[in-house]
Amino acid sequence: MNPDVSVQEEAPLICGVRAVLPMRLVALMLDIAPDAGDPMYIETTLSCKLEAHPVGLHYDLVWQLDDASRGEMWAAWVTEHPPQTVLLLPDCSADNGEPAGLNEACTLFACHPGVHSFRYRDPEAEAIVGSPEHDQLLAEINALFPRRP
Repeated sequence: MNPDVSVQEEAPLICGVRAVLPMRLVALMLDIAPDAGDPMYIETTLSCKLEAHPVGLHYDLVWQLDDASRGEMWAAWVTEHPPQTVLLLPDCSADNGEPAGLNEACTLFACHPGVHSFRYRDPEAEAIVGSPEHDQLLAEINALFPRRP
């Protein structure tokens, strides 16, 4: 093997284990933070947002609160079981260190296991971004809001 050729590792995959948020947890979140934001934006169809992992808890962001300094509501569950709890967790403060315009923040919670969200691949999102429908939507948005120099 040529020592001058670097081997680029394949980015880890997003977990993606799915679950449905039980209504009792929606009610609990409204009790915990009744003034935190519009309950119509509570996510009930969940997909684990962590790096793929064979065991342990799965997590998905279920409610972005109006005041992000308070944290965000996350559901936690184990494979093949509905979520049993919601947690108010602070945001991860990591970013990819790129210059302005290319900088990307981690979208997970502080002290999450695995890599930061900007380091893994999400094949589902990649399929959407590469679709003709997505390209058409971007063209329409760019026509409505042209970029400024």
